[in-house]
Amino acid sequence: MDNVKQIFGFDSNKKNLVDPFVEVSFAGKMLCSKILEKTANPQWNQHITLPAMFPSMCEKMKIRVVDWDRLTHNDIVATTYLSMSKISAPGGEIEVDDNLGFLPTFGPCYVNLYGSPREFTGFPDPYAELNIGKGEGVAYRGRLLVSLETKLVEQHSEQKVEDLAADDILRVEKYLRRRKYSLFAAFYSASMLQDVDDAIQFEVSIGNYGNKFDTTCLPLASTTQYSRAVFDGCHYYYLPWGNVKPVVVLSSYWEDISHRVETQNQLLRIADRLEAGLEQVHLALKAQCSTEDMNSLVTQLMDELIADCR
Repeated sequence: MDNVKQIFGFDSNKKNLVDPFVEVSFAGKMLCSKILEKTANPQWNQHITLPAMFPSMCEKMKIRVVDWDRLTHNDIVATTYLSMSKISAPGGEIEVDDNLGFLPTFGPCYVNLYGSPREFTGFPDPYAELNIGKGEGVAYRGRLLVSLETKLVEQHSEQKVEDLAADDILRVEKYLRRRKYSLFAAFYSASMLQDVDDAIQFEVSIGNYGNKFDTTCLPLASTTQYSRAVFDGCHYYYLPWGNVKPVVVLSSYWEDISHRVETQNQLLRIADRLEAGLEQVHLALKAQCSTEDMNSLVTQLMDELIADCR
C-alpha cells in the first residue's frame, strides 16, 4: 500500500506515510480521535468521553491505532486492551467497610502496542489478526500515553471528543523525563531447533532500539552473527557456538518509572513477609504450641509488620 501511495504521488517519503488516529471502544460504543497526517510521532492530546453503565458486562476496553487510508480501507496498526477488573476494585470485600473500592482508573502510563512482524511475509499479511488483537503481537508497533478516569454522573452525558487543556498537558509532561538504560544479553545455547535451510540470527530489541528494520534509532550491536544449525543426531538441530558465546549490548532511553516500581516492590515484599509470618502462626496453632510461644510468635510478627510499614 505504501508503494501505491507513492505511485499516485501522495508522498515520496516512506517515513511519513502514516496518517494515524486512535479508536476507543467499550460496551458497544466507539469514538475516534482526530487524524494526524504524515507523522510517525503523533500527539493527539485529546479527551474522549464514553458514557457507560457500571457495573458493566464488558470486561475490556479496546484501544486501537489505525492508519487512515485515502484509497481503500483503513489499515490497523495495533490493538491493545485495558482490563476493567485489573484497574478497579468492586468494594465490599472487607466487612468493616463496605465503601472500600474504586472505579476503573489508569495512568498516566504508557501502553505498548504489538502486532504482526514488520518484515514482509506476503500479501495479504498472513499474520494480520495479530494487529486486531486476536493473539499476542510479536513486533513492537509503538506506544500510547493513556490516562483513564471514571466518574459517576447523575444525568445522562453525551459521548464526545475534546482537545486537552494546556494545564492538563503540562501536568503530564513530568512523566516524560527520560534516563539512559543499558541492556547486556549473553546467549549460552540454542538447541532443539527445527530443521532450517538458512543461517540463523538472534536479535534483541527494546521498542525500536535494536530493531534492524527500524531507521528512527541509531544502529546497535543487537544481533548475533549468522550461524547454520547442526543436526544433533536425534530429532533436533543446535547452533555450534562452543565456548564462544555471542553477546549483544543495547543502550536505550526510557521514562524513569522507578518511583512506581520501587513502591510496588516494597508493598509486595511487606505482603510476602506478612503471609510467611501468618503461615508460621497457623503451623504453631496446628502443633498446639504453648501460650508463651504463641504470644512471642505473634508479637514478633506484629513488630516486623510495624517496622516494614514505617
